[in-house]
Amino acid sequence: GLEELDKERNYKEISGLFELAPQTDMVIDDRTWHDLNMDIVFSRVDRTFTWPGIQRLYQLMRSPEIKNVGKIGERTAMISDLQTDSKLREDVQVILSKMDARVGSGLCTLLWGNPEVDPVHPLWLYRIMFVLALLSPLLLLVSVRYTIAMLFIFQVNMYLHFKVQKRIRSHFEGVRSLRQLMSISRKMAGIRSECLEKLLSK
Repeated sequence: GLEELDKERNYKEISGLFELAPQTDMVIDDRTWHDLNMDIVFSRVDRTFTWPGIQRLYQLMRSPEIKNVGKIGERTAMISDLQTDSKLREDVQVILSKMDARVGSGLCTLLWGNPEVDPVHPLWLYRIMFVLALLSPLLLLVSVRYTIAMLFIFQVNMYLHFKVQKRIRSHFEGVRSLRQLMSISRKMAGIRSECLEKLLSK
């Protein structure tokens, strides 16, 4: 069988597109998915370069086309074209490799979800720490003994900053990923291929 590519997979983030985007009538429920150890199967099938790619692959595997024979035929034809046309396959791989694989997990939330971030701490705390950080250098005019207090204030502010940044990072990465995806789409549209023209026209 296929060997599993050695890369980290956060299935909570990978399943984001499947959870948020409109679903088809035929989906594999969570219990069946885990009973069949489909995460292991997915990890062996996964050869994607990008976050949108890995999320789309997961969505396809959770939403198998059983009744729509026409769509199955279209996918089979596209896969066959990529397998037989080495130049087309390499051109697509080169373009996709330009997308930063480290970002993009929040793209589906940006497009289909409702990006909301609850405050980690009360807002008054941020205001107080901002004022203290702004005024703390004045303590040095009183005495250098307040240096430790000033450093403590800045350290607390840094902690609050990185705590919030960690919570909202995926939303900013989603915007960045969307920009990259639009750029890649323009480049993909420039490839002359009947297979891609059919795919991009949908």
